[in-house]
Amino acid sequence: MIATSGLLALVGCDPEQSELSLDSITEKAVVSGTFVYDAGVDISGTDYTVNKYAPVAGQKVYLEIPYSEYLGNDVSSASMTSTTGSGGDSETDTDTPDTKENKGNKVYETVTDAEGHWAFEVPVKSAGINNVTVRMESFRALRSEYVKMNGATPVFKTTLYEYSCDSTVMLKPGSVVIWDKSLTGDKVSGFDGFDERITLKGNVQQAYESGYRQGAYKPAVNMTIDFEVTYENISEAVTFGTTTDEQGNYVITLPLRSYEEGFKKLEITPREVVSSYEHFTAPGKSVQLTGKYAIENNGSIVGGNGKMNNFTEQEYTMRTMYITFDPEYNDGFNTTSKPATWPEDGATLAGWLHTDADYPQKVTVTGKCLFAVETGFCVGTYGNPYQEAYLNVQYSSRSKAVYVNTDAEGNFSFELPVKNGENPQITIGTLKKNITHYLNNGKTEARVGEYSEKASVDKVSWNELGTVYNKFTPNNEADWFDDLAGWVVDENLTQKNTITGTIYKAVETGFRNGTYQGAAYEPVMITITESGKAISFVGATDANGAYSIDVRMRYADEEPSSLVVRPAFAIPEKGEVPLSNLTHYRKPGSTSTEEIDVSYGEGPAFTSYVEGISRWNNRGADYYTVQSVSDEESVSNWSRNLAGWINDSLRVAGRCTETLIIGGYVKRAVEKKDGMVWAPKWENDPNRMVSVVVDGRTYDVVTSSNGQFIFHVQVSEIVPNYRISVQPTDDPKNVSFIHYSDVTGDTQTVITGRYKSANNISNRYFSPDVSSINIIAPCAKMRFEPEIEPDGWNSYLWDVNVDD
Repeated sequence: MIATSGLLALVGCDPEQSELSLDSITEKAVVSGTFVYDAGVDISGTDYTVNKYAPVAGQKVYLEIPYSEYLGNDVSSASMTSTTGSGGDSETDTDTPDTKENKGNKVYETVTDAEGHWAFEVPVKSAGINNVTVRMESFRALRSEYVKMNGATPVFKTTLYEYSCDSTVMLKPGSVVIWDKSLTGDKVSGFDGFDERITLKGNVQQAYESGYRQGAYKPAVNMTIDFEVTYENISEAVTFGTTTDEQGNYVITLPLRSYEEGFKKLEITPREVVSSYEHFTAPGKSVQLTGKYAIENNGSIVGGNGKMNNFTEQEYTMRTMYITFDPEYNDGFNTTSKPATWPEDGATLAGWLHTDADYPQKVTVTGKCLFAVETGFCVGTYGNPYQEAYLNVQYSSRSKAVYVNTDAEGNFSFELPVKNGENPQITIGTLKKNITHYLNNGKTEARVGEYSEKASVDKVSWNELGTVYNKFTPNNEADWFDDLAGWVVDENLTQKNTITGTIYKAVETGFRNGTYQGAAYEPVMITITESGKAISFVGATDANGAYSIDVRMRYADEEPSSLVVRPAFAIPEKGEVPLSNLTHYRKPGSTSTEEIDVSYGEGPAFTSYVEGISRWNNRGADYYTVQSVSDEESVSNWSRNLAGWINDSLRVAGRCTETLIIGGYVKRAVEKKDGMVWAPKWENDPNRMVSVVVDGRTYDVVTSSNGQFIFHVQVSEIVPNYRISVQPTDDPKNVSFIHYSDVTGDTQTVITGRYKSANNISNRYFSPDVSSINIIAPCAKMRFEPEIEPDGWNSYLWDVNVDD
């Protein structure tokens, strides 16, 4: 039975072709065979008059089917017509080939195995396929031929032959076509007189990955190696092939005109075959790549100094050849590219380093590589989640970039080839990565950037690197801090302490209602100066504005010469304090808001921390008030004199622990009927902005829906008298007013004008009732001033000292 398996690769085709899917065709046919070629006589044996046949190993074989055949009529049989001869039948087990599509044909490709076997299994429609072409890629080989006897010594000649073949096949579903071919070849002219032989032996090691950033070599098993030889006075190079064994060893005998002349040039390469390769993109994760292997450096004779002539021996050992995988492959149909995790040009994996004639010794390089990572909002630490390090090795004559695998803690160890007596310089290279960046809303985002060395500690020697800490620089530096407390590295800071405190900032909770609210999830920078050196540590507040940040110090039990705490909204950027967002309530009696930009300044307006009394590492509460408003003229009804803001300042900074409650009403002029006539009266004025001055300090408040205002004032003690002024705000524009020009009639007129303060409560003294003052009898009044004085207006005289 013939077994076929393998990888099929689909490549570009015309749009009409791409519409034809072969996946739905379930019926198959098999074409297989074996190629051998006339290799000439064995000049080392006694049976030197009989030509020997050798398998065609490692040679490409193609099967081509026009797409039109899948749409054609039925065929009656499966048969083969050969254009180059015939051979015996056989059954073989081979790999199913790769596939391609090419200009109207479905093209399958495979490679003969060590015995010259090949096989295809292809889809066939029930009607069969008439026109199927099987062809082999041509190759050349030297052939020794018996000429005559010179006494008791046989005489031979060596001739170069070229071998090729192709055939046409007819297939039906389930058919098995077997084509074995013995190739006799055609003589290539101009290649005579090569009667000497030299044998080359060597080993080929194949690079692979055993894990993420873990390179290694293994024997290149059953790999066809091409030796491209250029001889003197022959313009065209000649290629000879051999196949490695299970240990990657090879032996090849090449012809020479003479040992003195040798080779003009010798190029050794693995036979170009599309291969599959397992590449690790992260610890425990891998992908399959398609590409080809290439030799790392051309082979040379051990101890030969690159010499290719004047040979004194008939057998030589070659230096070990190392082949590496190239994922960037273009065969004219397919184009593959290397993944982002593939070592860039000039870089390699540590396990792929090896000794050679120039670098004959190995030295163990050890170290620990740690990267700055985030574990929460403004919480940094060091680790190595990538389990890799990237090193630059600077030799005296060249440099080398090396990726090395680490354990989960970042430790690494690898063997570095070096010159005799040389100590190269090793530094940490720049590594492009994505970092998980935590936002203050509990979400995360990926930041693209690169790692570079920040600090190195505990370094012993050039090859014992100690611990290397790497900082991350994002492409997008918005809301980014390099100095997270967990990222600070300084060998002199051997002790720890914890700095605590709370950050408050002024906010509005309603119209003319202000308070200080904990600055939630706000980055906080603590700058500590010891021994003349300032170092910053960044952390963040919690939902209530409190922070607790671990810092490193020289002397944790001693107050530093300077300690400054600043939230991010107070840290200058390019010489200017950044603007913050504030929700501002726009007008009385409404919940309408607008977002405005404000500056809270570089430092707190007041603080509960008392120098010399408070513990230096407990900074208490810092209060930041609004210092300026962007485009303040355009902000509706803006005020800095909100009672909640003032009182917190008096309570914290002024140590005012007593609370005085001040209340009152604002009334406005109206006309109401009193008995049978219309009379001047007062009614409660709702939603009126009011400035109340208490002992020289202004509080901006607003009346409720019934015209009342009430607010608290922080004082150090309750005193007998307070000087108070109540100044309601004048109407900014005209409003309507119902007027009765005839006080005895009921005919009303709507007039327009503005209410303006009567200024009847100005610098008056009030005595508190225990801890409250109620400003009534009289209360503050608002007169109405008509735009045009109507008839009968002088009939109404409002008395500001009367409240009804």
